[in-house]
Amino acid sequence: MPERDDSPSDENETERAPGEPPAIEALEPARYEDPEAASPYGPRLPWARILGVLGVILVMLVGYQLRAYSRQSALREGIHAYYDAEVEPSARRVRELRRQLEDWMMEAAQTRPESWIRPGLKVSDLHELQGIYLRIPNRAAGSRSEIDLAAQRMGGDAITRCLGIGPASLRGLYARGQFLMPGWIDQVDEAEDVLRLRVLDEDLRRRNERDLPLMMGLLEADYFMLVLEQGQSREEPVHVFLWDLETGDSILRTRVQASGMLLPVRIALDGAPRAPHVEPGAHANGAMDCSIAAHIKALSGEAPLTMRSALPVAPPEAEEPTGSAQRIDAVAPAPATGAGPSSVQDEAAPSSPPSRP
Repeated sequence: MPERDDSPSDENETERAPGEPPAIEALEPARYEDPEAASPYGPRLPWARILGVLGVILVMLVGYQLRAYSRQSALREGIHAYYDAEVEPSARRVRELRRQLEDWMMEAAQTRPESWIRPGLKVSDLHELQGIYLRIPNRAAGSRSEIDLAAQRMGGDAITRCLGIGPASLRGLYARGQFLMPGWIDQVDEAEDVLRLRVLDEDLRRRNERDLPLMMGLLEADYFMLVLEQGQSREEPVHVFLWDLETGDSILRTRVQASGMLLPVRIALDGAPRAPHVEPGAHANGAMDCSIAAHIKALSGEAPLTMRSALPVAPPEAEEPTGSAQRIDAVAPAPATGAGPSSVQDEAAPSSPPSRP
């Protein structure tokens, strides 16, 4: 009986001869396939949501910029309005005074003054008047910008105190009056943020309340005194000028060479601590300043305070009499008989007091 073949038959299998092995198909090499590469397009982005968020951010930025610009414009306009109403009328007058004084300074720096004073003028006439005072190097009076820097660096001196007058220092106008100049308001137009504008606004209002009254006080001055230093210190010559601010006329000009020195004096009082020793060279500038003031007073015909440094010569000592142990100061001759009382009396004998009843 023939055997039954239970293996599945392949219909496509070609018939082969008995005993022939089956044919083997050729294998293909393996390759990687990206799961997303199967689709011609990547995953879709939520463009609508992204565009919506970007639009909201853009609207917020534009709104912020518009509000900031609106606030800047309001602050800028407010500062301009305040400046024009509260500051500019006074600032214009102060600028005119400053310009006039600087013109005089630049003209004085180009001249070598001969001693001259208006007839009849006395320095003592200035004691009750208000004045303005400035002392700068002569080399710094060539331009307005150099005068500005030199005036702000001006130190103290004793020239006006030695003259007995009390003018206001012009240094304050240059150090505190910058907000009165046209360049200050340009900062307001150039400011690019609200914070900067707020700082400028507060600074302007504070200066207007604190410094402007001092600047306005200069407009009431009667005279202007200028001292131009020709060297590095006041030990070298200085040029002194004086102008009448009411008329604009020059009333004094001179060249002064200081020649003073300090004479320290200590006074001892019972129960008071001993005064410290003062070195003569410690206050040399003060001595020079008072010497300059003395020359100015002498120009006006007022006798300055002077002191002789040479001591008077002592008289020769009287010779002691020899051969006598007793010193006789003076001997009066005996009165003649019948004559009146002698006109020469013994200086050593005290006069008798009058008898009392």
